[in-house]
Amino acid sequence: MHLRGRDIAVVLDPGTAKEQTLLHIPAWDFHWQDVYFLEQPAVVGPGDTVRVRCTFDNSRTAQPVVRAKQLAPRYVVWGEGTTDEMCLAVLSAAFG
Repeated sequence: MHLRGRDIAVVLDPGTAKEQTLLHIPAWDFHWQDVYFLEQPAVVGPGDTVRVRCTFDNSRTAQPVVRAKQLAPRYVVWGEGTTDEMCLAVLSAAFG
């Protein structure tokens, strides 16, 4: 996420009551774009679902400040630019 991101979570759902949150950052900061490693690897089975959920704030008062000026509200699209937005989680897997 970029400047309007507020909350991100990655959840492993095996379709049972054993759903588990793999990552949750409830107060996202743009400067936290990084690689995060689990303390214990998650076991993902056939048919399991991994979901990523992001929350954004695009209200007038939450517009990003760029070069000491608050941007005007606008329709935000997916993109890699800092003033665009995305909801993305990249996972790595080991088989064996």
